[in-house]
Amino acid sequence: MAISNVADLLCETARCSANRRAFGFASGSGGVEDESTYGELAQTALAIGRRVRLVADAGDRALLIFPPGLGFIRTFFGCLMSGVVAVPLSPPRRRQSVPSLRGLVENCAPAVVLCSPDLRDRLREWFADFPELLALPWIACGEGEQPQAGEPWQRPHIDADSIALLQYTSGTTSMPKGVMVSHANLLANLAATRRAFGTSAESRGVFWLPFYHDMGLIGGVLGTVFGGASSVFLPPTM
Repeated sequence: MAISNVADLLCETARCSANRRAFGFASGSGGVEDESTYGELAQTALAIGRRVRLVADAGDRALLIFPPGLGFIRTFFGCLMSGVVAVPLSPPRRRQSVPSLRGLVENCAPAVVLCSPDLRDRLREWFADFPELLALPWIACGEGEQPQAGEPWQRPHIDADSIALLQYTSGTTSMPKGVMVSHANLLANLAATRRAFGTSAESRGVFWLPFYHDMGLIGGVLGTVFGGASSVFLPPTM
């Protein structure tokens, strides 16, 4: 099967290896506190994608603000399933860091904010001086999502040239700048990485980089799915 986008990549991997563990997330004590098989990940992503499409169209942008954990991964793939462009952000650590996000938010003009249930109320309080952002739909997701009953949901058309995510620079020396990353860009990068490292479905990975970081997201999350492998993530602050 020719794979032209990362959403189809996950679906095909889940079809072939539904019961294989895709990801685990380790707690501070070292034990795995959350995990997901490929089958569960694909079903959860479809459920999230269906929710996102209730408030956003394909091509719209979605801010993803999550602490370390599999909630981000489930929601990121939900965006890919829905055709909505994911914009991963580093979660602000305090109210004072919120103003630095204003230029980024104004630049990408998001249609929805996706966040973890435990962050939603705190973030909305921190964004009290940003009414344009508070006026958007906020969806707490990533945990306990279940496929909805009823008519099967038809995913929108996604091709190789569709934009998968906006990846912003850190903003250390200037305002953050967004880079449009297509599904073709991602698949080419992942193929080159697999050739270089020789990874396969038997590979096992351990990562500690955050998911808004290029290597954490593309090398860790997407690289694992591309190879049909299994990885465990550690909190970046351990």
